[in-house]
Amino acid sequence: MKTFKTSMNVAPLRGARGVLPRIRQLFGIKKSNELPNDSSTVLVSKNTPLPPSRGELRGRVFALCLLLFINPQPLFAQAVNLVYQNEPVFEGGEDFKLFEEGKRLRNEQKWSEAIAAFQKLRQQFANSVYADDAQFWLAYCYKKQTGKTEEAFRQYEILLRDFPKSSWADDAEGEIVELARDLVAEGKGEYRRYVDSALEKESRMARLQALIALGDMKDRKAIPLLVDILGKEKDPAIRLRAMMMLEDFEAPEAMPAVLQTLKTEENKDIKLRALYYLEEVHDERALAVLLELLRTEKDADLRLRTLYILEALSSSEAVPALLEVMQNDADPNLRLRALYALEELHDERAVPALMNLLGKKDENHDLKLRALYLLEEAQDARVIPVLLQVLKTETDPNLKLRALYGLEKAKDSADSQEVIAALLEILRNEKDNNLRLRALYILEDMEAAESAPVLIEMLANEKDSNLRLRALYILEKLDDDRAVPALANVLANDEDVNLRLRALYILEDKGAPEVVPALIETLRNDSEANLRLRAIAALEQTQDERAIEPLIEAAKSDPNREVRSRALVALRAFDNERAAAALIEFLKREYRE
Repeated sequence: MKTFKTSMNVAPLRGARGVLPRIRQLFGIKKSNELPNDSSTVLVSKNTPLPPSRGELRGRVFALCLLLFINPQPLFAQAVNLVYQNEPVFEGGEDFKLFEEGKRLRNEQKWSEAIAAFQKLRQQFANSVYADDAQFWLAYCYKKQTGKTEEAFRQYEILLRDFPKSSWADDAEGEIVELARDLVAEGKGEYRRYVDSALEKESRMARLQALIALGDMKDRKAIPLLVDILGKEKDPAIRLRAMMMLEDFEAPEAMPAVLQTLKTEENKDIKLRALYYLEEVHDERALAVLLELLRTEKDADLRLRTLYILEALSSSEAVPALLEVMQNDADPNLRLRALYALEELHDERAVPALMNLLGKKDENHDLKLRALYLLEEAQDARVIPVLLQVLKTETDPNLKLRALYGLEKAKDSADSQEVIAALLEILRNEKDNNLRLRALYILEDMEAAESAPVLIEMLANEKDSNLRLRALYILEKLDDDRAVPALANVLANDEDVNLRLRALYILEDKGAPEVVPALIETLRNDSEANLRLRAIAALEQTQDERAIEPLIEAAKSDPNREVRSRALVALRAFDNERAAAALIEFLKREYRE
C-alpha cells in the first residue's frame, strides 16, 4: 500500500481489511482471536479503563466519518493523527508498553530507535497480540531509512510468513510489490518476479500495486498481462488501472481487447478510459465499434468522447451517423461536436442538412454559427440563398458576419445581383460597422459599378474613417467620374490624412481639368508636406496653366524646403512665359545670394 502523505509525516493507514482492527485498537477492543485461550483470564487490570460500549464505539466512528465527509483534506490528516499518534494508552503488560514506545518513536521519526523497540517486542513476546503490528511497523521504519529498501522488503516477507492471517497482510503484500519496483529501478532485476507474480495474488491491494509498478517501470512486456487482465479480471478498479496503463503505453497490439471492452464492458469509467486510449491509438478497426457506440450508447459523456475520436479519424463512413446526431439528438453539446466532426470531412452530403438547420427560426445559436462555418467552406452555389436569408432575418451580428464571409465567393454566381443588393442594403441601414466593413470588402472584390452612388454618399456622410477609406479603395477600382466631386471634397476637407492622400492618388490618376482646383487647394492649405508634394506632382502632370501661380507661391514661400524645390521642378515642365519668368527671377535671386 502506498504511503499516505500528510504534512504531519505520519504512518500510512491500513487497507480495507486493516481499518476495523485499528479502530478496535484505538478504542481498546480485542479481536476474538486475540483473546487468551483461558477464558477465565482477566483481560484488564483494576487500573485499566474499561473499553467503550458498542454504542459509544458506533458514535465515535460516525463522528469521525462525518468530519471526514464535511472537510476531507485537513480532517483526514487529523484523523490519521488521531488513529496513529494520539491513540489512548491503556495500562497493560510489558509487550503493550514496548509497542507504545515503538509507536512514539515512529511518530517522532526516530527510525532506528523505533526499530529497536519493535524488534525487542518480537524477540521477548513472540506470542503477543501486538506481534504482527510490531512486525509491520518494523518493516515500515526500515522503509523510511535511506538504503534499507531490501531489509524493509525482507521484514514485510517475515510478516507474511509468520502472520499470514494478519489484518496487515494485504498492506504488506502491496508494500512488497512497491519495494520490488523500487529495487528493479535500482538495477536489481531479480525482484521483477515479485511484481509479475503479484498479479495472480488474491490480495486486491497487491494486484493494484503490481499494476502501478508495471506502469512506473514502463516495461512493454507488461502489455500482454494488461490485455489478459482486461479479459479476465473481475475487479473493476484493477481493469480500470490496466486500461489506463494501456493508454499510457499507446499499445496498438491491445486494440482488439480494447474494442471488445467497449462492446461488453458495463463500467462507465472503464469504457471512457478505453475511448481515451482510442484517441491516442488511431486505428480504422475502431470505426465500426465507435459508430455502433454512438448509435446505442445512452450516456452523454461516452457519446461525446466518441464524437471527438470520430472527428480525429476523419472518415467519410461516419458522415451518416454524424448527420443523424446533428439533426436529431436532444443534446446540443453532442450536436455541436458532430458539426465539428463534419467540418473536418468537407463532405457535400452535409450541405442540405446544414441549410435546413439554418432555416429553423428557433435553432440553437451555437449550432447555427458552426453550420455557417461549414457552409463557408462548401463552395456550393446552393447555399447562397440561405446565406442571404440569414442576412435578412437574423438579428445576431455574429451570425450575419459569418454569412457575409460565406458570400465572399459569390462573385461569379447566378445570384450575384441579389448578393450586391443585400450588401448595399447593409451599407445603407446596418448599424454594426463590422458588418458594413465586411460588406465593403466583398463589394470591392465584386467590382460592382452599381455600388458607386452608395459609396459616394458614404464619402460625404460616413463618420467611421475605416469605412470611408475602404469606400475610396473601391471607387479607385471602379474609376467612376461621378466620384470626382466627392473625392475633391475629401481632399479639401477630410480630417484624416490617409483619406486625403488616397483621394489625391485617385484624382492624380484621373488627370481631369475638374480636379485642378482641389489640387491647388491642397498645395496652398494642407498642413501635411507629403500631400503638398503629391499635389505638385499631380499639377505638373495636368499641365494646366491654373497651376502656375500656386506653384510660384509654393516655390517662394512654402515652409518646407523640399516642397519649394519640387515646385521649381514642376514649373520647368510648363511651356509658359509666366513660368519661365518666375524661374529666371529665382535664378537671379539665387545668384545674388
